[in-house]
Amino acid sequence: MKSGIEAMRALSFVASAEIDRSKNAQDPESAKRHHARVELYTPIVKGWITELAQEITYLGTQIHGGMGFIEETGSAQHYRDARILTIYEGTTGIQALDLVGRKTLSNQGTVLAELLADIQETVGELEQSGNFDAIAQSLQDALEAGKEARQWLLDNASDPAAAGSVSVHFMMLMGYLCGGWLMGRSALKAKALLDSNQGDADFLQAKLVTAQFFCEHLLPRAHSSLVTIKAGSSSIMALDEEQF
Repeated sequence: MKSGIEAMRALSFVASAEIDRSKNAQDPESAKRHHARVELYTPIVKGWITELAQEITYLGTQIHGGMGFIEETGSAQHYRDARILTIYEGTTGIQALDLVGRKTLSNQGTVLAELLADIQETVGELEQSGNFDAIAQSLQDALEAGKEARQWLLDNASDPAAAGSVSVHFMMLMGYLCGGWLMGRSALKAKALLDSNQGDADFLQAKLVTAQFFCEHLLPRAHSSLVTIKAGSSSIMALDEEQF
């Protein structure tokens, strides 16, 4: 729960920062670049974060056992409140189709490629630090899955059924990848502050552990999404209406 919330929060902040950069850019080219990144992040924020919120609020109820179902505990209220999130301002499927169609295929994946390049840079920083080998490897593996998923979409762009059928898995893959990226960045920052004796040591140590947990336990989900993406639409479109 903690690692998921921190990754979701980080992505929300990064997306919001891109809005500020796009509005305050010093030249049209910079404004265009930052606005494109905002456009790319938006369906991931709306889709991946709200989907993961379902799991997190479920766990918040589950860990209380029977008491989690009792109103006085309060956790069931969070569970109910989160349920509408995947419907507000477009359902998960709508956000996923937006990410695939308008935000990826419409520009031949160039905006996404720039994001993937930024993630690759963070992998390099993690490797060079010598302190985060496990995080770096997990992020690199997920990044390769992201690159492969992007290429699969481009290769199958002419088939609307293919792109549509894998869109949610593509969105979730990108969400976990962005989450892992930002948890890696937070680990680098936390280590730098610890080394310089700045900040709250307990808080920063927790950041290191939380980042590793995310990359070991949540980020690997990117690979299962890639498997589903590569399966395409054949089984999804195989049944006639009468067979349902």
